[in-house]
Amino acid sequence: MTATERLHEMSMLDPLTGICNRRQFEEDFQRIWLDSLYSGKPLAMLIIDVDFFKLFNDGYGHPMGDRCLKQVAAAISQTAQEGLGLTARLGGEEFGILLPGANAKQATELGERVCAAVRNAAIEHRFSQVPGHPNVTVSVGAASVVAQKRVNRRTLFAMADDALYQAKHAGRNRVATLTGPVPSPLQMAGAA
Repeated sequence: MTATERLHEMSMLDPLTGICNRRQFEEDFQRIWLDSLYSGKPLAMLIIDVDFFKLFNDGYGHPMGDRCLKQVAAAISQTAQEGLGLTARLGGEEFGILLPGANAKQATELGERVCAAVRNAAIEHRFSQVPGHPNVTVSVGAASVVAQKRVNRRTLFAMADDALYQAKHAGRNRVATLTGPVPSPLQMAGAA
C-alpha cells in the first residue's frame, strides 16, 4: 500500500473507534443512493444514539467514555456486518448504518439486533435513566425508501433521524421506524 493510499484510508476512518467516519458514510450514502435510483431497490438507514451518554461521561470520565464508544462501535459494526450493512460513526455518540436493498421491516429487525448487541456487551452505566437497565443501551431510528429523482437523499437521513427522536421519546432502548411514502420536499421543509 502506498503512502497516498494509506493516508486516504486513514482519512475515512474514525480515529477513536476504527470504523468508518462521517466522510466515508457520506460517500457510501451517495453511491448507494444512486444504485437505488437506477435499480429501483430500497435503501434503508439506521441512526443510532447511545442513551444518556452525557451522564456516562460526566459520571465515569472521558477516558471511560472513549472506551464505552469503542465497545459500542464494535457491537454495532459486527451486527451490521452480519446484516450486510455499512457502519460509521457520525459524530459524538451517534452512529449510522446503511442497508442497501433493505426494506423497513429488515431495517427494524437489524435495529433490534443492534439494541440487543449493545445490551449484551454489558457495559455498566449506573447513571443511566433507562428503567431496568443498569448497562449502556442505544436508541435506533430506522427508515427505508426507494430513491427517486425528485427526492434529495438527505430526506432518508431526516426520516431516520425523526424516527430516532421517536425512539427516544418512547422511552429509549428501542427502535422506531418511519414508514410510509417519501415525504415531499415541501413536507420535509415544514418539519424542519
